[in-house]
Amino acid sequence: MGCDCPVTRKHSALPAGGKSTLARELCEQYEKGVHIETDALRHLVVKGFVPPRPLNEEAHRQAQIMRQNACAIALNYQVNGFFVVIDEVLADPAPYLHHLHNHSVITVFIKPELEHCLKRNAERVNKDPETRLELDAFIKYFYSETEQEDFTRRWDVVIDNTGLHASETREKIMQCIQQKYPASL
Repeated sequence: MGCDCPVTRKHSALPAGGKSTLARELCEQYEKGVHIETDALRHLVVKGFVPPRPLNEEAHRQAQIMRQNACAIALNYQVNGFFVVIDEVLADPAPYLHHLHNHSVITVFIKPELEHCLKRNAERVNKDPETRLELDAFIKYFYSETEQEDFTRRWDVVIDNTGLHASETREKIMQCIQQKYPASL
């Protein structure tokens, strides 16, 4: 059974940018929705796990495997009638587009202001203080590395969600999906 539902890849420039909340909100708009959290796929490795930071050869290899698996899962759900969101912090959609090139895809980059992400990270209750400090450092690093980048060249949709409620950001994305894939809603 085919499906007109696109695989929507949604990423945040920074952790704590609201990508997981937004992914769930998007999935709720469809009769059947799947949110693939790439962090969960990474942590399927019981022995030999290498964290994505600092980037080294093994971390890169494990990220490639995780992305291949995310795409395989996404496509399996998509052909069975599900709307799918793959959620990862990533500056370039190319690693996914390689696997999804013959399928309905919209790439979304969420890029809130730095202070917004730092504030959200400080308010997280699901992370211990040490993890929040590590994420603060990564957020600042990632932001400084991508601050001047023109994401509109690589992504279908780029949204600064600073000051927006998740439902407002979701509506902007839903409008883009409707424009690109009118039969998907």
